[in-house]
Amino acid sequence: MDRDNLGDLKRLHRRHGGNAKVMLFGEFSGSGKKEEIDDPYYGGKDGFEIAYEQCMRFSKNFLNETFPDVEA
Repeated sequence: MDRDNLGDLKRLHRRHGGNAKVMLFGEFSGSGKKEEIDDPYYGGKDGFEIAYEQCMRFSKNFLNETFPDVEA
């Protein structure tokens, strides 16, 4: 969910091909900018709460964009 993971996935995609679009989950931030989800382990208790909030927000935005006629 960060740029290192994205780079790994893009390398695999180039190697194996396919039709999938590879992107950061944070492109569904809803803020107009790409966000990364930092490893919560290094952020203490707040790190886990921030990562959870981001995952929930990104998931809802992804579902709303992918299935616009269904409420998420």
